[in-house]
Amino acid sequence: MAWTKEQQAAIDSRQQTLLLSAAAGSGKTAVLVERIIRRLLDAKQPIDITEMLVVTFTKAAAAEMRERIAAALAKELASGNTVMAERQLALMPSAHISTLHSFCQFVIKRYFYRINIDPRFTVAGQEELILLQHRVLEDLFLQYYEDEQKAQVLYPLAEMFGDEHGDEALMEEIIRLYTFSRSSPWPDYWLEQSAANYDLGPQTTIDELPWCQPIMRYVKVQLASCIRRLHEAIDSLAFSVRLDTGREQLEAECQMLQNAHDQETWLGLRLAMKAIQFTRIVSLRKLEAPEKDRWDYCKDIVRKDVKNQVNTLVETFFAGTDEAWLASLRALQPYVKGLVQVTRDFAAAYGAAKKEKGWVDFNDLELLCLQILRDPASTPDHVIPSAAAEELRQTFQEVLMDEYQDTNGVQEMIAQLVSRENNRFMVGDIKQSIYRFRLADPTLFLSKYQAYSRDPAAVQRCINLARNFRSDETVLAAVNELFENVMTETSAGMTYGEREKLYPGRPPCTDERWLGGTVEVHLLDRDSTDFADELRRANSDEAALKENVEMTNLEKEGWLIAQRLRALYDSGRCVQRKDGTLEPLSWRHMVILLRSVKDKAQVLSQVLQAAGIPVYADENGGYFAAIEVQVMLSLLRCIDNPEQDLPMAAVLRSPLVGLDETELSALRLSGTATLWQNLPAYIDGLADSERAAELQAFCQSLETWRTFSRRNSVAKLLYQIYQDTGYLRYVGGMPGGAVREANLKALYERARQYEAAGYRGLFRYLQLIDQMQDDEIDLAPAKVLGEGEDVVRILSIHKSKGLEFPVVVIADMGKQFNERDLSRDILLHQTLG
Repeated sequence: MAWTKEQQAAIDSRQQTLLLSAAAGSGKTAVLVERIIRRLLDAKQPIDITEMLVVTFTKAAAAEMRERIAAALAKELASGNTVMAERQLALMPSAHISTLHSFCQFVIKRYFYRINIDPRFTVAGQEELILLQHRVLEDLFLQYYEDEQKAQVLYPLAEMFGDEHGDEALMEEIIRLYTFSRSSPWPDYWLEQSAANYDLGPQTTIDELPWCQPIMRYVKVQLASCIRRLHEAIDSLAFSVRLDTGREQLEAECQMLQNAHDQETWLGLRLAMKAIQFTRIVSLRKLEAPEKDRWDYCKDIVRKDVKNQVNTLVETFFAGTDEAWLASLRALQPYVKGLVQVTRDFAAAYGAAKKEKGWVDFNDLELLCLQILRDPASTPDHVIPSAAAEELRQTFQEVLMDEYQDTNGVQEMIAQLVSRENNRFMVGDIKQSIYRFRLADPTLFLSKYQAYSRDPAAVQRCINLARNFRSDETVLAAVNELFENVMTETSAGMTYGEREKLYPGRPPCTDERWLGGTVEVHLLDRDSTDFADELRRANSDEAALKENVEMTNLEKEGWLIAQRLRALYDSGRCVQRKDGTLEPLSWRHMVILLRSVKDKAQVLSQVLQAAGIPVYADENGGYFAAIEVQVMLSLLRCIDNPEQDLPMAAVLRSPLVGLDETELSALRLSGTATLWQNLPAYIDGLADSERAAELQAFCQSLETWRTFSRRNSVAKLLYQIYQDTGYLRYVGGMPGGAVREANLKALYERARQYEAAGYRGLFRYLQLIDQMQDDEIDLAPAKVLGEGEDVVRILSIHKSKGLEFPVVVIADMGKQFNERDLSRDILLHQTLG
């Protein structure tokens, strides 16, 4: 392979801590594998694979890395380099190529005696942990309410965050606060510092608060935007002296905004913002058409927008006095202190409950590993490696980390403690950081990216891989043009400059049959009636037409996508394989990407299917919404308690019994009790009919299952139901039967996992399912699609990372950004508390 100059430098560098900023499609995995192979087979200074720590983000990435290294070693073996390649292949099973969590497990099990933990611990599943969290928290709240002194802490919190239904909202905030704190290498310190931020002395000023500078930066960014727009408007009015009066008024207002922007203190900014006055706009008469159009635009669009933006800033941040702000913060101090106290008590109780069961979660793995690697004398300002860390430092000659932009503070400290100052290799791209919602901290990457030298001889060095081998140059040009305008220091923490741009690495295809071309942007007029006309031309089925004329905006978008994909498919064009040869365009070469597939992938699927396009939607959620899962869960609820009318109605209406709406109504009216209690009288009223026999058989089966459930596990109960009813085979014969069957098998598997975690009983299992649905932890429907199937795929942008498709449609681009986190009762930040 012909390596670029930057790739070769990354492969050959030695005795350095290297940050490899590898843009999308830049061949970072190939570089990483080649570097490892070169180090293993170095004729002068070879190292063993067991002397390298290679950390990947997922298990799949780790497995792929192992396979690629083993394949490269096997190739060396075949070419005659037998001694060194044989040794490394023999050592491969002991290689540390894994996710960080797997490495943490290795460290904990190797040094378990240093922290007094049973090495036979189990990494518990999310479902079991959720159940345990709520049980521990309920017990803790009960203890608080029973203790008069502690109750004085909890009562105000319950009043502030609870509601008429109870303390569930407060419990969720405590769990969220606990989880967030665990992404810090010093969870208790972070919590205590968060409370200390509200402990304001009598002489404290707003400028001393940790939140002051971020707010001032935000206000100044908004003001700079307003100033820029006003300047553009002022410049556009210079062509006519009749517009001078209006231009002068805008200049005066722009100067007031500039004065506020230049302030360095909170008091100065507040006074300057309050001094901004938008007086009545001057009236300009006897203007000619071009002058009037320009003046109307400047005053009615630009100035109005600026005025609204500035007024919003004043109302949000400067309406009250400094004293009122400080008084509000002082009033919040006992609440924040109480939250911290309850969270720390929960952490202790939850930790004890997990220890009793022999469980750990993923955060525990990281923090326990850190506890082993960090000397007890360490402080947040001075971290000291333990004897275990020093031992691992001597073991690992090189520490390589993939997807470094998605690490958090705990993971960073673990990596620091097992590496030396000149043997760390970090690969990532801050532009691809997608896990901040999982508490990743991309500023760790950014700080190194900005601080590390570009000098080849530097101990701390940064190399940019900006050449993209995945996408055509037209795609890269479009990406560059967009992001060099929107990605700035203030908006994204970094500027999209020459270093950050993507440069084409693959040779252009000159074959006239090739599909490639420009990037298309389609603007959809949602109020247009053309869609109905388009459907009339394309759809001869009048019944289907009547159903589809009233289309939602997403359906209209889907119809537009369908027409475009069909035109491409029918064009007879070809796509390029990785080896440079061409093949005819197929449906499997196309993908539709969405920011979120929830409630949208299914809509697009139906529209594309109606247009005759085979499609597969990769939905993250929807498991609990699958009808076969709902029916089975309703049956389990009836087995647990048959007096519940909604689950009973669902089961009776399902294929398990088969009552229609008329029969259900008659059952409802046959008595004044529950449906279950009404059944005997209803059956008697049917005399000796076939339906009566079916209902009698169902009642007997339900009683049998209820007895069975008291003596056996939930998994065995599900297996028995599948055997008795044949429902598993029934759903397998329906449309999409393979997925439906897999969903029911997955329900059985999850019941087995629930019991393997030490839980028992149908009621608690249903509680767990309810809790998961309340927490919106939906499970993915079972996947049964093979990679080679010729269908258009619908994926989330998140899921498509690293995949390649010749034709990519990004849909639903009019969707607003999700700012739900900003409306939470408590906002959390890694440095602001």
